[in-house]
Amino acid sequence: MRTFIASAAVLRIGTVALLQRAPLRISKAVARALIVAAMLIVGTARADTVDDTIRAMHWYRPGEPVHFAQSASTLFLNTRHTAIAAADAVQFERFIGSSFADEVEGITFAVPLDKDERVLFQYFPAGYVGIDDWADLDADALLRTVSDNTEKDNAARRERGQTELHVKGWLRRSTLDRASDTVYWSFAATQGGQPLINAIALRLGRHGYEKLTWIGDDPNSKLLDDTLAAYEFDRGDTYRDYVSGDKLAGYGIAALVGAVAGANLAKAAAAGALLLALKKLGFLLLAPLFFAYRWIRGLFKRRRSLPITSPHSEPPPLNSDTPASDREI
Repeated sequence: MRTFIASAAVLRIGTVALLQRAPLRISKAVARALIVAAMLIVGTARADTVDDTIRAMHWYRPGEPVHFAQSASTLFLNTRHTAIAAADAVQFERFIGSSFADEVEGITFAVPLDKDERVLFQYFPAGYVGIDDWADLDADALLRTVSDNTEKDNAARRERGQTELHVKGWLRRSTLDRASDTVYWSFAATQGGQPLINAIALRLGRHGYEKLTWIGDDPNSKLLDDTLAAYEFDRGDTYRDYVSGDKLAGYGIAALVGAVAGANLAKAAAAGALLLALKKLGFLLLAPLFFAYRWIRGLFKRRRSLPITSPHSEPPPLNSDTPASDREI
């Protein structure tokens, strides 16, 4: 059986390679058919394995705090959220072939699990990031730079047989919320004619920052807003706990936003392309996650009446007007 499955896996890898590298020797339609055939061979065995593994993960129930050891921070789940953390989060991203797999320390999902969206947590222990240079951030120039670099990268995407990515503009201009020591923004883009949203938040801490990346396709989603309202660094590790002598990042918030904005757009596009590919190939490729999702949804339907335990008041939605006390660039 192992040899049989391994052979099917090789068949799938080979057809993907043909799809990308030898378009003159085999049509894309034939290559895709071969991929589906390979998945038919291993589908049942893989579905059972993935289903069992996901069921065995620790899915945090609404009202249960999620502690991230790497960043010394905590997420206080409310009745609308569930989450997985640490090795479970890494394994989940690997199952779906995500480019974030080796960097994620946690994932938040909306309950019930009937939308293709999630928020990824990644911690960067870069040191204390100053905010004195915030006024130096030119949002229009940043957008032009990200757009220009994205267009330049499209040549390489075409050579690799990948769909082109185009930046359309701001959905939410970069905003510094001093009350929560958080910067957030969102871009509108398209990939292969499909809309793509790149929504990012950076929560600053004493020893580094947490990057929260929203992956999804619903412009009205509140998952990132809700997650930010329920997340904080632990006492002693917050941005306000900085003391002289702590490690410094060596750059300010304006430089950080400029660096993260361009780099993360490409990764979010890859995640969006993956989601689109899964949808196009249909239920066959999604079956392992579908059965696990159905089980998880049933698990949380019994707990919908739990009270919200987050100690925070919710911030204004990212698509609402910014308070005058916040500085939008």
